[in-house]
Amino acid sequence: MLLGVEILVAADLIRTITSKPSIEDALILGLIVLIRTVLSMSIQIEIEGVLPWRKALLTSGAQVLGDAVARDRAASVAASAAPAETDV
Repeated sequence: MLLGVEILVAADLIRTITSKPSIEDALILGLIVLIRTVLSMSIQIEIEGVLPWRKALLTSGAQVLGDAVARDRAASVAASAAPAETDV
């Protein structure tokens, strides 16, 4: 659905630029962009489960970096603990 709205925005933008611009065309384009913004935000909230501006407050850069380091460390420990395969 979001891709369809993106295509509509692009088509309307091209039509507005190539034809004689009018206030009505600009208002229609503005309305389409507003609808696209609302849809994008609602889909992002649905996927992540948190408002976009709240996500930055919930996780700091240091926390994200620490999580990445912990995942890498766990992966390397698991790889070194796995028994080596030998040809028989």
